[in-house]
Amino acid sequence: MFFNKKFKQTPVAQAVEAKEETDIMIGKALIPAIAEPTHFLVCGSIGSGKSLIINRSIKAVRARNQPAVIIDPGGEVMSSLARPGDVILNPLDKRAKQWDIFGEIDGPWDHDRMAKVLCPSGAAASSSEEWRGYAQGLLSAIIARLHGQNESIKELVRLATTADAAELGNFVAGKPAAALCAKGADKMLASVRGILGSVLAPWQYMPSDREKFTFQKWLESPQGIIWLPARADHRSLLAPMFSAMVGSFVTSLLSLPPKLDRRVWVFLDEMPSLGRIEGIQSALAEGRKFGLCGVIGLQSISQIRSIYGREETQSLMSVIRNWVILNQSDPDSSKYFSDALGQQEIIRPQHSQNDSGVSTSYQYTTQPVILPSQLTGLPTRQAFLRISGEPTIKHISVPIIQMPKICEPFMRGDISSAG
Repeated sequence: MFFNKKFKQTPVAQAVEAKEETDIMIGKALIPAIAEPTHFLVCGSIGSGKSLIINRSIKAVRARNQPAVIIDPGGEVMSSLARPGDVILNPLDKRAKQWDIFGEIDGPWDHDRMAKVLCPSGAAASSSEEWRGYAQGLLSAIIARLHGQNESIKELVRLATTADAAELGNFVAGKPAAALCAKGADKMLASVRGILGSVLAPWQYMPSDREKFTFQKWLESPQGIIWLPARADHRSLLAPMFSAMVGSFVTSLLSLPPKLDRRVWVFLDEMPSLGRIEGIQSALAEGRKFGLCGVIGLQSISQIRSIYGREETQSLMSVIRNWVILNQSDPDSSKYFSDALGQQEIIRPQHSQNDSGVSTSYQYTTQPVILPSQLTGLPTRQAFLRISGEPTIKHISVPIIQMPKICEPFMRGDISSAG
């Protein structure tokens, strides 16, 4: 059962909730609707108030009845805001639906897309990028052969990770990836399979007897919230799967006809914990005309750089126009955000005395609008806010919000049918 018996919400209560909470508020600052699809960065150290800001925004989206895909560390937000019609995609939870990766395929061109979603590329120019390319090629070949024939996750994982090289070679014969199975290529195949084994590990827990779900179908008429909750002890296991789900969602969204008045949200609290997400930078850069509103939660800039590299991180940050910067415990982060928030011109009068009396001159200097020391010294639940299109940076306080529990954050499922 999704909800506790005590959950009830009358139409009157729903109307009051909607009237009071539909605005996106950060502190006491109202975010203009036109700024929403320019995305949000919420960055702060542990305990700074980052999740309070993200959760308050989720409450507003919920009150508007706008669709969203939400990474929910711990499942606490879902346990307060879930409603009938929502979907859970944690395969370890008995209430979850089965994500059908083969159902996301609309044509042969999607074989490569899904391979990259399941096994994201490495950072540009990194030593792992070439090997990731080989892994994607093998995975694409396996998906292509299984699609429309034996659409089994269990079989996909077996072929990609443990099947005999000769069997695998015969299965993908005619594809470039077949070269990995040739005699003398054992070490190369083992290296590629090492990559695939790590990204496909969660799929061994995907039950095959549940109702299927695809983002392609959901996006035809998106409603409700797609929850991706994970307990702390499950997060590292589920991270590759959740990364793939978000990657599939954002790449599928970009295949829709542009529609400026569409609103589809994606909340990625603790985004670096997911590892690399295929297509996220392109989705944020191009998503405005498709109605995508992204909310990215980080603890420090170094977290995201460790996943995407310095140059791609800079590209990612440049397409996020609304920034909420809370306490920064990392000196690198405080300097980065101080520099990024811009400079201001300071005029300092200088007085000197001579035989004619006192003369005054003026010295023009520049300094950061927000100093690094201001960021490292921010108290809990205080932040600097930059809103897209507005010239000033606001100093805000973050209120505590109450989120009563209406359902369990996790209900252990039977995974005996996994695969």
